[in-house]
Amino acid sequence: MPRMQRIQRLRNLTFLTIPAQQIPYNMSKTLNSFIAYPINPREVRDTVAATIAKLKQLRPSLVLQPWEANDVPGRCLVDPILDKIRDSDYIVADISQLNFNVIYEIGFSIGKLKRVVLIKNKNLRNNDRLISETGIFDTIGYFKYSNSEDLAKFLSEVHDFLPLPLKQILPNKNAPVYLVAPREKTESEIRLFSRVKKEARLLFRSYDPEEHGRLSARDAIDNVSASLGVILPLISNNRIDCEVHNFRCAFIAGLSHALGCETLILQAGEDPVPVDLRDAVSI
Repeated sequence: MPRMQRIQRLRNLTFLTIPAQQIPYNMSKTLNSFIAYPINPREVRDTVAATIAKLKQLRPSLVLQPWEANDVPGRCLVDPILDKIRDSDYIVADISQLNFNVIYEIGFSIGKLKRVVLIKNKNLRNNDRLISETGIFDTIGYFKYSNSEDLAKFLSEVHDFLPLPLKQILPNKNAPVYLVAPREKTESEIRLFSRVKKEARLLFRSYDPEEHGRLSARDAIDNVSASLGVILPLISNNRIDCEVHNFRCAFIAGLSHALGCETLILQAGEDPVPVDLRDAVSI
């Protein structure tokens, strides 16, 4: 069956919340986990490496796979990471310093029904303001660690692997497109809205921070689940609120790709999308 027909068939189903059953936990069961983290700051990278070494002693049945260990020569840079996420029992993600790639991987993991365990180094300069303004993560719990001893002990005791539930709902046929807008609109965004509405003649729902305030993870998940297409205009690093807006887009892009939505990511110029996701972006 062609891909678009499969997507349409799935979206024509009457969806209920996916039930999750708690399976009795077996400490001896081999677990595969992928850990997503930024390469900088160094304190995060060094702590992750030391934690992996300590876990081999604390919990030999847990295999914690760092993204740097992926075999990427001759492959699209992001593909091995997404394969690891699909094959993992759960995902660990470090949000000590918000990062486009890590946020994308968190969204993708949630869309693939993986539990995401968020962690944050409490010794680093506080970025709670950026987390709060971005939304999404401020109502999802995360573990604060100081060093590899803290982190290894915490991860060795994780035994709940239930993911965030996805409310599977009928697609919104009246407004099948979901568009994420920045707070301040330039000529670029105004033209985009006009072309979607007047030339493509598509009604769309939008997240606009001026109208909706913060974006919660639940709102993002529900809106993407109800969409056949998602449009994400990334904004230049020269613009105010660029980090907040682009991080929201990164999360929704990962979620949308995982759920099989048609996803259009737009940007002008070479920034801000990282090189390993560049193939997913229209310039």
